[in-house]
Amino acid sequence: MIDKIKTLNASVGGYMGYSFAVEINFQKTLAEYKVFDRGYEPKSTKTVKLLKIKIANFLKTLNTIKITEWKECYPNPGIMDGTNWGIEINFNNNEKLISSGDNAFPRQWKTFCNGIQELIGKDFG
Repeated sequence: MIDKIKTLNASVGGYMGYSFAVEINFQKTLAEYKVFDRGYEPKSTKTVKLLKIKIANFLKTLNTIKITEWKECYPNPGIMDGTNWGIEINFNNNEKLISSGDNAFPRQWKTFCNGIQELIGKDFG
């Protein structure tokens, strides 16, 4: 299923600090990377051309961390501030995977963020 990913959108951050968002189009080998300042104020946007070898490595990472098995929601009730994150993966067959959390993460979250950073060459997470 991983080899059928069309797009992946991911974001991470919080109201009181920096936040990051990336929209990856695997078919066009492009990513749009956004950085937000405190209060989600837009700070910068960059378009990144993706190398096919880096895409292949990233897809291997997604397979290794079993991203298609992540839960839809990772809540942490009672905590109103901190780090929020979300991902949306769109597949060629029009299926969609959505996962998000508030101060709670899948075990492989750091590996996912590192994979994004290696793919786009920018901070994420």
